[in-house]
Amino acid sequence: MSKPERKTVDLPDLGAGDVPVRLVQWLVEPGAPLAVGERMAEVVVGGVLFHVESQISGMILEHLVERDALLSAGQPLCVVEPDEDAEE
Repeated sequence: MSKPERKTVDLPDLGAGDVPVRLVQWLVEPGAPLAVGERMAEVVVGGVLFHVESQISGMILEHLVERDALLSAGQPLCVVEPDEDAEE
């Protein structure tokens, strides 16, 4: 059985419009397991803190953005190797 294809977790649309979204901190480091719905990062939009939750379960392989980076909706945040039993 082959390993599942690597996937990215993207920043969801937080309804910020043109307001900048800034990554405050990562809550899960590369090499750590990740579950669907788990808080993986904190971002600030217009002075309001939001938690970004994972849409897939697996293991984080790499962060694609650094702390304090300015982000936009749909931007890839990290690369995840999905669990073998993860559904499409």
